[in-house]
Amino acid sequence: MPRFTQTADLILTRELGQAVAAELGPARAIFLVNHGIVTVGPDLQTATVAAVLLERACAQQMLTQRRHIYAEGPVLAVWEYLVRSLA
Repeated sequence: MPRFTQTADLILTRELGQAVAAELGPARAIFLVNHGIVTVGPDLQTATVAAVLLERACAQQMLTQRRHIYAEGPVLAVWEYLVRSLA
């Protein structure tokens, strides 16, 4: 999914709006740095559903990463690797 990184501020000018649209291209959504997402579609229902599904997918991704990356086993394995690297 595209990310708009030209500014971390609000999109308040026509030029920034056009830059967001150009970066969005054919995608249905774009991440705005420090401001969340923008979704688009042919109607309000499509854009809203895209936003809700993207939010749910992001939440699930965060849960999955937390369970797998920060679980006790993987943390211990990384720690042991780092300790071995010091020798």
